[in-house]
Amino acid sequence: MTEPSHQQRTSPQGHCACRSDDRPVLVVIDDEEGPRESIRMIFKNSCRVVQAASGEEGLSILRSQPADVVILDMKMPGMSGMEVLSEIRSIDPRLPVIMLTAYGTLDSATAAMHSGAIEFLSKPFDVEVIVKIVQDAIQRRRAAATP
Repeated sequence: MTEPSHQQRTSPQGHCACRSDDRPVLVVIDDEEGPRESIRMIFKNSCRVVQAASGEEGLSILRSQPADVVILDMKMPGMSGMEVLSEIRSIDPRLPVIMLTAYGTLDSATAAMHSGAIEFLSKPFDVEVIVKIVQDAIQRRRAAATP
């Protein structure tokens, strides 16, 4: 495999400058850089990872480009993860959203699932588990889009 040309490298935010990148798009919305970077590193070869440091930034990204799956932090300053999830549902009701939190409770997990999240994971997350969930979500999303 060859190294991408200068124009095809990804930016520090995970944005790909190349236009022919047909990898699935994974949007990560988390106010903490550590989890965003961990997820970017885990999926850098299989997905085009786009990072957002706030709910507002994440929604702006989702309004401007298609995504295949979202990983969304539950507790952020400004808009909460639940508020962002509600807005995502109005943008794309079928977009798979995986909720992530360091402050998980049964009530918050239940609320997220009732609001349309496909999964609820606690930080720190298990790499194998998150990879499987994201891969399954992308497969279901792409299968649903195929006539």
